[in-house]
Amino acid sequence: MQKKNKKKEAAAADPQTATSHNNNTIIKDSPPKIKEWRSDTLDASNFERPAYLIDHLLFDGVTLLVGGPKVGKSILVEQMAHAIATGTPLWGNSVKTGTVLYLNMESDPSNAKNRRSAMGLDATEKLYYVFEKALNLTNLDAYLGQFKEKHPDLILVIIDTLHRIRGIHSTTQEYSYAQAVSDIDVLQNIALKQDLSFIAVHHPAKNSNDPLGSQGIFGTVSSKLTLTRPEESAFGQLTVIPRFHPEWTLPLKFVQNPLMWVIDKENGGNENLPVFVSYILKFLAECEAHQFEGTCNALWLKANLANLCKNPQTLSRSLNDYMAVFQENNVTIKKGRSNGRRIICLKWHDF
Repeated sequence: MQKKNKKKEAAAADPQTATSHNNNTIIKDSPPKIKEWRSDTLDASNFERPAYLIDHLLFDGVTLLVGGPKVGKSILVEQMAHAIATGTPLWGNSVKTGTVLYLNMESDPSNAKNRRSAMGLDATEKLYYVFEKALNLTNLDAYLGQFKEKHPDLILVIIDTLHRIRGIHSTTQEYSYAQAVSDIDVLQNIALKQDLSFIAVHHPAKNSNDPLGSQGIFGTVSSKLTLTRPEESAFGQLTVIPRFHPEWTLPLKFVQNPLMWVIDKENGGNENLPVFVSYILKFLAECEAHQFEGTCNALWLKANLANLCKNPQTLSRSLNDYMAVFQENNVTIKKGRSNGRRIICLKWHDF
């Protein structure tokens, strides 16, 4: 009898054992299937970084757009949706074309129509709107699966706003870090399963400890966009904060007719050029004789290009990618060798 009691005590002490109430048999839980990565295997592996939906602005995966009320977030995502659905570059940045689904859960068809009219947007067959409030994180996957059967080229879903689709998490004040991570994880899993991307619009409540307004949430999202604009000002900033690239800020201006965000030319922006080209031109404009000669590493450092190119090697590829655009803007790019080093020469003619 004493031995049986000892067995029961041992079973109770072991968290991986459970006792059946019917026959007192001991059943051990199966250990979870976990994959271990050896360091050399991890180092030798190649992983794809998130690709762009909009060059340098919007990445694959889950993007969180954060900004205060009435700052212009919905106008911004409307512009992004239209650009991707029509294949039209946004502020000179190329886009990946496909069907876009806009879950406009804080508006209605009449208001959405008026906003599109104020923005001067042309109709397109690849942009769809949903205004129903019935969608939430528990049924979103099933709905998107049905939608994608009819529209297999669906690549972007816009959730405006995340607060509306959270379901059981009714207020920002109740929104803990664990809940925020859990909700973003749901979207990440859907994105992987359905092979699509999300923009989740979110405006933190004033005077609240909102985890989605902090740096801590970055471990779960692919990138974060922060849109700021002072009250009664037409000028704002869009800060792009990717997980795998340095952050950078784009100066913007909010215009009323047509209603939209444009590049703020007064602060170094150029809406007709890709962001990368604009940075190079701004650098050359400040150089003596409007030219640069040196290594890619020196150009990368002096032009402060770390926010667009992760290293000098990617800088060289970007220069090749935009060679035609540079030529159209009277910039010549020549590559050669000097004293065993690879040298690059950029010159802006007819400045």
